[in-house]
Amino acid sequence: MIDLNFAGELLQRMRAESDELFSSDRAGSRVLRRAAENRKFMNGLLQFIDVYPVLSDDASLVDHARQYFGDSDPSAGLDPSDPVALRRVMEDLVSRFVVGRNLDELISAIGGMADSGFSYTLDLLGEACLSETEAEEYLEGQLRAISRIHASGHPVHITLKPTSIYSQTSPLNYSRSVEILSERMARVVDAAKALGGFVHIDMEQRQFKNITIEAFKALVKRFPGHSDLGIAIQSYLRDSEADVLSLIDFARRNDSRFTVRLVKGAYYEWERLFAEQNGWPSPVWGTKAETDIAYETNLRHLLSNAEHIFTAAATHNVRSAAMVKGLAKHFGLEPGQYEFQMLSGMAGTQARALLQMGETVRLYAPFGPLVPGMAYLVRRLVENTTAEGAIRTQYLEEGALDRILADPRTLIPAEYSGDDALDKKTTGKPQYFGNHPPADFSIAEVRAAFAAALETTTDLFDAQGSPLPSARPCLLYTSDAADDLLCVD
Repeated sequence: MIDLNFAGELLQRMRAESDELFSSDRAGSRVLRRAAENRKFMNGLLQFIDVYPVLSDDASLVDHARQYFGDSDPSAGLDPSDPVALRRVMEDLVSRFVVGRNLDELISAIGGMADSGFSYTLDLLGEACLSETEAEEYLEGQLRAISRIHASGHPVHITLKPTSIYSQTSPLNYSRSVEILSERMARVVDAAKALGGFVHIDMEQRQFKNITIEAFKALVKRFPGHSDLGIAIQSYLRDSEADVLSLIDFARRNDSRFTVRLVKGAYYEWERLFAEQNGWPSPVWGTKAETDIAYETNLRHLLSNAEHIFTAAATHNVRSAAMVKGLAKHFGLEPGQYEFQMLSGMAGTQARALLQMGETVRLYAPFGPLVPGMAYLVRRLVENTTAEGAIRTQYLEEGALDRILADPRTLIPAEYSGDDALDKKTTGKPQYFGNHPPADFSIAEVRAAFAAALETTTDLFDAQGSPLPSARPCLLYTSDAADDLLCVD
């Protein structure tokens, strides 16, 4: 279902100009290239970025840079002995992907995108908040941004991060998390709706996925007939197809229409390591090819249900873009009845080429202060430099069209059994002793079983087997809902 003509023209247009991400004379471009080519340099860069926000004086900046980079060749774009140059490089890297530190810079960036023909979606940077005060500040920041964007004459298009608007979002606080998230999301939707704006709900770590989907469904029911709502689905998760089908079924049953932003996912390594740390099966596909297969499968489901789902295909991959185009033609969809989404600062030549070919392109535009900006930067660096990534294949290695368009089903190793090495490592029997994995409370059956066990437990026993007085932790409860195992707000 790939549109080969579309793919060929897209790649030709992309290569007709130099992509600024790697090829410009800016120091940040040279640093990105070196990071892609040298894993040791990449590791040092990630560690340096981690501490950079607290290196306030020149001496500590240079000292840390030398520890992480040694006597790195200045031609790499990073001279550990020059504090001014170090700061310039860090600022350049952040500015590649973060469109502004404040609302003035944001408005200017949105204006520049509009002048170039791009749509946008705003991402107010912020990782999981630690307090309700912080959550309220994030919400107020979103509301200020909505007001300011509207006053500037630009359309309002906001992306919300669920863990940034409720500090107690947790599978152990499941029902309450769904309730409060949907209530707080509604505050933003009310403000955006009054100004003709759009609100998109982002997807973060898998442990929050089901909470986010349920809160989104509650939001859709709260605003019947309002189609300017969207949610992201991550195809690197093994259960992504089930989630896509569930959303389609929900839209049909409720006679709703909303957007699904289909992504491959930005937390792959975190998910893999978190599962390994807890002794759980890996929730992500074991190979990139499997993720690509899942993405294409999910695309077909979404584009074939255009009466209920507007598909926002987030990709920097030429094959994926050609698959979107081929499937859209197959199902009778024209540009504007679906859209491409890309990250601001990544694959700029591809974004411009898609525009030139008549496609709708929306840029994901993050803005905010330095510390969350650095966390966002780390994810972008990993995506841009991974050996299997489309960015590297298409730009650094300039792979041939047949290699770029290779069917992912042919790229899975012949010896691969479907249970990748990560799964075997996390689920295999230990040689001597291993703790039983902790319960994964993001799974509904696990929460239900745990709640039932608490309800039926009447006695505890001491080391000698003698009964102890009941010690049921009733004070942990603030709700009668079985899903609320531990409410602390």
